[in-house]
Amino acid sequence: MQISSILKQVWFNPRAVFNSIDKKNNLSTLIIYSLLFVGGLSYGINRAEVKSFGDTQSLSELLLMIFFMSGFGGLFSFQLLAWTINKVSCKFFRGKGTFEMTRKALVLSLVPSIPILFLFLISILIFGIEFFQSDRPTIYNSMILNIVYWVLITLITILSLWRPFIFIPALSQAQKISNLKAFFSVAISFLIPFCIGLIIAVLYLL
Repeated sequence: MQISSILKQVWFNPRAVFNSIDKKNNLSTLIIYSLLFVGGLSYGINRAEVKSFGDTQSLSELLLMIFFMSGFGGLFSFQLLAWTINKVSCKFFRGKGTFEMTRKALVLSLVPSIPILFLFLISILIFGIEFFQSDRPTIYNSMILNIVYWVLITLITILSLWRPFIFIPALSQAQKISNLKAFFSVAISFLIPFCIGLIIAVLYLL
């Protein structure tokens, strides 16, 4: 399956796409790491916007930080997540997949990060540093800019919410488990670092 076909079909048929790339092993290392990097970038920009990092940093500083910390961080963090999910699936739900298969499923779910990153770049070009600030007078005082801002944010949100609809069926196929078990594998994997952090916080307070 060509990369163009993967990018088109994965949105509505992730299970079939995963089967194809798993059997033919035609998802190159370059594509895998590129999607991990793009996923990290989109996450970093989103976090910077939500946390209003622009209140304390210039646009150039912010973009450099996102590129190096979030982009390259995604190469590590997403693979750690895939490793954790694979361990949880195998241990608790008798999954039969491998780390490599789980990573492929996760990489497929990062395909929406491509249009998300494109929309973020459009937002930065239009709004500049204000996109990352808590106070946005230029945006809020212009009806047109306000509409454009909310249209972009809505599209980004919809694309972000689409990721689980790709990942869960792909993970289900990778691990040979039901969609429900795949969902709980992901949920438990996210709960593990949260619980560890909570325990550390409690112990620190004591």
